[in-house]
Amino acid sequence: MSTSLSTFLAERAKAGQHTRVVAFGSSNTERRLAGMHWFDLFELAYKATHGRVFTCINTGRGGDTAQQLLERMERDCLAYQPDLAFVTVGGNDANPPRNISGETYAASLTEIVRRLQAIGCVPVLQTYYADDRANMDPVFAANFVRNMELVRTVACQTGAHLIDHLKRWEVLRERCYSVYRGLIVDPLHLNEAGNLLLGFDVAGAFGLQVPEHPHLREARATHALLNTLCAK
Repeated sequence: MSTSLSTFLAERAKAGQHTRVVAFGSSNTERRLAGMHWFDLFELAYKATHGRVFTCINTGRGGDTAQQLLERMERDCLAYQPDLAFVTVGGNDANPPRNISGETYAASLTEIVRRLQAIGCVPVLQTYYADDRANMDPVFAANFVRNMELVRTVACQTGAHLIDHLKRWEVLRERCYSVYRGLIVDPLHLNEAGNLLLGFDVAGAFGLQVPEHPHLREARATHALLNTLCAK
């Protein structure tokens, strides 16, 4: 899309338009653990930058594939008439017992984007953070990499926005594995520290300023490290 994410939010705020934001995905989106979530940090940064001119709604559900998102999309996403929607899915589609081909996954993801665009919603596709593939089944890990590349392809083909977390997190995993390992609870899920780091990048993609707070100090430092590593 030609309009940047930061411009989209800023222009709506300036015009006094209330923006409804839905986070739609699987366990990466669902609130699974106590503590702050990446969507919480996005909300805090949105409020700090533009004021309370929005509503955030999280309808993530662990275990879902892209097809399962489609099956509940009317109830859990479209019914809220979102102006902006995050879509983060693909890890479960990569799990070998699910036996979901790349073509099937891409078709489902494309249909999700199509339905959002049909109601005038701005879709934002996200790749996952880096998987701890050294501790994953090799076929699962290979399917995961394939699906994240398909997220990029679908974003390009449909004109959806893309936040490519995986590209940056792979640098962190490869160069500072001990730091990376402290951000995850298992090969495909984040702890609170990981969620906060992800939230910094989501906020940054929208040009939002994360407020200063002691609870965010460590995440801010890790984010600065990530920026430094990715700049090299």
